[in-house]
Amino acid sequence: MNKTSLLLATLALTLSGAAAHAAGIPATDLEQRLAEPYRGALFEAPAEGRALTREQVRAELAEALRLGDAPVGEDGLTPRERNPAAFPARAVVARSRAEVKAELAEALRLGLAPIGEDGLAPRDRAPAMYPAS
Repeated sequence: MNKTSLLLATLALTLSGAAAHAAGIPATDLEQRLAEPYRGALFEAPAEGRALTREQVRAELAEALRLGDAPVGEDGLTPRERNPAAFPARAVVARSRAEVKAELAEALRLGLAPIGEDGLAPRDRAPAMYPAS
């Protein structure tokens, strides 16, 4: 890192710390807010709690690139989203009509299905009228 980059980084951190202090935001909360855009499925540790080896990470990346699932570019779109015809089709798990109707009936019973032009579910309008899910 050259002197100018180091100076700018130091100045940015100092100013953000001063602004956070003036706003009454604790430093740890500020660090979490700054790091938030970098959190997500691509950067999280596996749920099992075990670390992946370098070879496993490379294999997962190669598979994601092959399937077009790795975001590329500044817009965050994956190659599959840009050009779906260029990648193999994904298997779709189909549900029967009866399963879909049963799911809709349950959502209506619990007040979870949005109804009306505002897109609110009945449970959002009158929570006391519906059972706890």
